[in-house]
Amino acid sequence: MSLRFISMEHASLLIENLEVSLSQGLLKPHKKILFEVSLKVLPARIYAFLGPNGAGKTTTIKSVLGLLPRFSGKIELFGREVGDPELRSRVGYAPENAYFSPYLTPREILRSLGYLSGLTRDTLLERSQSWLELLGLLEVQDQQVKTFSKGMKQRLALVQALIHDPDLLIFDEPTTGLDPLGRNYVKEMLRELKKQGKAVFLSSHHLLDVQEICDDFCILNRGKILLEGSSKDLLGEKGNLENFFVEKVREDRG
Repeated sequence: MSLRFISMEHASLLIENLEVSLSQGLLKPHKKILFEVSLKVLPARIYAFLGPNGAGKTTTIKSVLGLLPRFSGKIELFGREVGDPELRSRVGYAPENAYFSPYLTPREILRSLGYLSGLTRDTLLERSQSWLELLGLLEVQDQQVKTFSKGMKQRLALVQALIHDPDLLIFDEPTTGLDPLGRNYVKEMLRELKKQGKAVFLSSHHLLDVQEICDDFCILNRGKILLEGSSKDLLGEKGNLENFFVEKVREDRG
C-alpha cells in the first residue's frame, strides 16, 4: 500500500504495513488477518476506524495495545515503538465489553485506578467528578455497578480510560448499548477531548454519529484498508457516511 498520506508531522499513532496472522489451532496453518494496514492518527483529531464485522478492527487495536506481540510492519506511539512500558501512561483504552466488579461503585473503581496511576487525591477527585458529570454518571457514582444498565457500564468504561489523562484514547465501539441520550454524552466527551488536544482512535458501527464528530476515517474490509483520508475530502459537504461505507464494502466484495 502506498504511504503517500504519511507526512513527517508527529503522530500520536503511526501504523505502517501492519500484517498479522493468527493460529487456528494445532496442526492448522496460521490465518492471515491483516494485510499491509497503514494509517496515522494526529493530536487534536478524531480518527474513525471503520469496517464490517470480521474486518480485522479488533486485531488491529490489540496489536496497537501490545496484546498481539507477533506482527510484521511498524507500530509507533508518539514516535516510539509499541511495547515500550513508558508509553502506557499516555494511552487510554475502553473495550467494547468492559468488566467491573458488580459490588463496587464508580467512586471506588476510579479511586483504585487513580491511585494505581499515582494521582493525588485532589487530582483524582477533580478528574473523576468532571468526566462522570460529562458522561451523565455523577448522580450514580455511589451506586453498585450491579444496578447499572449496559449503557451505564459502557460510559463508566470510558471514564476509567480517561482518569489518568492520556494523550491517545482508543475506544472499541464506545456507543455499544447506548440510547440516543447516552450517545450524545459520548459525542460531547469526544468534542471535549479534541478541544484538549487529545488524539482519538475509535471503531464504531454508528456511522451517522461518527460522521458528525470524526475528522478522518478509513474503511477496513477483509483485513485491507480500502481507502482513508479526511471526512471533508472523502465525503464533501453533503455526503452520507453510511451510504458511502456500504457502497465501498460492496464494491470490494464484488
